[in-house]
Amino acid sequence: MPNDICHCLISSRRRIFTVIGVLLSVIIISGVENDVVNGFSPTSTRPLTTTRTANNNKKKITIGSSFLSSSLKANNLVPIDDSNYRELFRGEKFLLLDVFAPWCGPCKLIEPLLEKFANEWKDSLVIGKFNVDDVKNNSKDLKVELVVNGVMPQALPALILVHKDKIITTWKGVIHSNELQCLLEEHVSGITVDSTATDNIANRAPFRGINFSSLD
Repeated sequence: MPNDICHCLISSRRRIFTVIGVLLSVIIISGVENDVVNGFSPTSTRPLTTTRTANNNKKKITIGSSFLSSSLKANNLVPIDDSNYRELFRGEKFLLLDVFAPWCGPCKLIEPLLEKFANEWKDSLVIGKFNVDDVKNNSKDLKVELVVNGVMPQALPALILVHKDKIITTWKGVIHSNELQCLLEEHVSGITVDSTATDNIANRAPFRGINFSSLD
């Protein structure tokens, strides 16, 4: 009799453990299925996180580019590429094309000066920023235009003055305030520049900038 009771108790415990095991399996399987349906499968957690990070980075880059463009416009400096250069080349206002690259230190030195002159001469002059190192390759036609006209710079910074589709003059290297003032007075305003100032420009210090050949 005691043996029968023990046997019954052992069998009952086995059944209870079996039922508990089945229930736990059902709960676990259901939880995994819900995660998969909702896009949070345990095996895909890392890729999903990486994807979201990549998307966030792209958004940051886009915002940064937009901010840069709006910042240039706010300072009266207009970004120039294939989408707008023809209109500006043929416009009534003179266009002073600032040819630069983001890695060019001397180019950054003259930017505050260009901002100042863009504001002072805004009634007759537009100053445009042309990035020769544009990774998006949005300026192929503009580069061809400059090559055809024989004014594609081989050194930076470089300034190209354009009016009604004609190249008026060019400047290579860092330019100082008095030099830019004389250049604009002579070509934009048609003012006869003092001969002393002209001589100073003609006999200025050797080229101050970056030659492309020196980068090879």
